Amino acid sequence: MNARNGLGRALGATLALLVATAGPAHAYIDPGTGSMLIQLAAASLAGAIFFLRDLPRRIAAWFAASRELKEEEGTPERGE
Repeated sequence: MNARNGLGRALGATLALLVATAGPAHAYIDPGTGSMLIQLAAASLAGAIFFLRDLPRRIAAWFAASRELKEEEGTPERGE
């Protein structure tokens, strides 16, 4: 948990530094475009969280399927 806490603090400090040192943008984004960009960012973050949460199970299932296939073919596994 300490690694996550340290990463969160580092990201928070970086974000605070970026916001504190922001210069003039000289650009305009209308409210509709801004809302669309915020929705895109939120959906991307949610999709990444769900994908990464399921990734270890998918990898384990892939190795398990590979092991079962080898057992069906009668190929000995390493260490036997």
